[in-house]
Amino acid sequence: MDWFSNKSRQNELSNLTEQEIFAVNEENFIKLRRNFIVWASPKVLDAYHRFLEASQTKTGNSLLVADEVFREMRKDLGLSNFGIQKGDLVAMYVREGRQALRKIVKDAHIK
Repeated sequence: MDWFSNKSRQNELSNLTEQEIFAVNEENFIKLRRNFIVWASPKVLDAYHRFLEASQTKTGNSLLVADEVFREMRKDLGLSNFGIQKGDLVAMYVREGRQALRKIVKDAHIK
């Protein structure tokens, strides 16, 4: 996730498609998978599988599914997601931020 933070600060993510982001950062995703195999709960793994499936389609929902992965990871750590709206966690990595993600949630009719 450090890569996303650095690129977001440099405003480079806005010029890339989701597929390009994943292709450029494939090595980090491989490391993430290795860690998930050892450390992730079944719910985190399920959310990650949904994320992988969503990232292969062109529906534009992969960011929202990534948000689900973050939520499940927080639950694993014993943290509450109370008061955090869908899209808020992943919005920290998107230059347009919270409002853009909330529009995606609204347009997708996700509650």
